Amino acid sequence: MNEKKFSPGAEESLRLSQEAAGELGHGYVGTEHLLLGLIREDQGAAHDVLLEAGLTDDMIVQIIKRSVGAGLPGGNPAQGLTPRARRVVEIAMEVSYREHRILDRVPGEDESLKIIKRKPRVIWVDSAADARAEEISLEYFNGLGWKKLVCMQEVSGLFMGDQKGKITFSFVCPQDWQGTEAGAYHGRCIRIRLLKSDNCYMRPCVHHYPHVERLRVSFSYEGHYMEPQSLVSIAGTRRIDLTRKVKEGRGFPAFSRGEYGEDALYLGFQRKVESGPISL
Repeated sequence: MNEKKFSPGAEESLRLSQEAAGELGHGYVGTEHLLLGLIREDQGAAHDVLLEAGLTDDMIVQIIKRSVGAGLPGGNPAQGLTPRARRVVEIAMEVSYREHRILDRVPGEDESLKIIKRKPRVIWVDSAADARAEEISLEYFNGLGWKKLVCMQEVSGLFMGDQKGKITFSFVCPQDWQGTEAGAYHGRCIRIRLLKSDNCYMRPCVHHYPHVERLRVSFSYEGHYMEPQSLVSIAGTRRIDLTRKVKEGRGFPAFSRGEYGEDALYLGFQRKVESGPISL
């Protein structure tokens, strides 16, 4: 099976998948064998996720034998990957990092009001702190809610560093992947969600924003890439359509820039409110 060209971890998973198909006496490599390859590649993130879900190598083998049977072990699968197994998606992008310094003080801020601030909690430091996208989550919609997307590479720290260059990650299309029309989403979507960015509320602070260029998607192992059909950024209540930028080959920030101006309206009462509710 001469399939090309993924990361070393993904290629190892594919080799183990082919090996598993041979052990089961199957003349093809299907998604069931890819699952065995993922759990046997013990350095990958998918291995840990599958174990946490309660799956084991023996359990998957028995399920496969009950579902599709087994032949005589040995040999290499002659038919290569089945059409369903070929539904492996690889996403590639060029990433650089842009810096944005958050102001030491909010212009026009009344010193007497700062003591009653609650959210977000700003921590003042003597020298500028650095804030990065330390942890992200890739998710897909299964018809009921958003689930973690199991990738062949570890992706939670995809934008954690400052090293620019090409980033790729790949995954087998989930069987329960459904389309959605909710909110900003349309069709079968993958969302990248920022989970952790330490120091983002410190002042002063330098935010390091991932800047993406040449975003491409490949739907097979053939190495042919194309632009995504649509691309949307959501920041709070703002929805930004980035599809045109991708089509024109222009770059865009992976996460939108925020000033944290902390605008607020304060209501004063003559005495403690003893009962409620209060309507405005």
